[in-house]
Amino acid sequence: LGVFGGYQLNQYIAFEAAYLKLGEAKATYLETGVEQTYIGSMQGFEFSALASINLTKNFATFAKAGTFNWFGENNNSEISHTGYSWAPTAGVGLSYQFTKNWQARVEYQYFHELGNTTLGSSSSHLTTLGISYRFGEAVKLNQAKQGAAK
Repeated sequence: LGVFGGYQLNQYIAFEAAYLKLGEAKATYLETGVEQTYIGSMQGFEFSALASINLTKNFATFAKAGTFNWFGENNNSEISHTGYSWAPTAGVGLSYQFTKNWQARVEYQYFHELGNTTLGSSSSHLTTLGISYRFGEAVKLNQAKQGAAK
């Protein structure tokens, strides 16, 4: 799950910040003849720049690149490990503007090597479907109409 906010610099460029909880993973390993079950989780803050292109009046496609400040945990019945660091991230998506302020988004995002030698590490893939509210769109439309009327 996640929540994000951002700023649309112009028609093509935007910046976003997000909190993402990437969920939990469970794995069982045989260690010195005994099965050990580990539960790991990953969450953090993402900071990205987006480039978008309008395909039609309501559809746009975008690409994003940035960094993810992750915090991870890996626990079993005896030991708990935590760690945090930064990882690069990139993604692509498609948005549909169904009113002047409401937008639906589908997005794929890749996170490169989350974790460390203590926690274990792997790359992560995230696919999201969400709805966003765009503040200020009505103001922009009114200003554009007033400018065209002059």
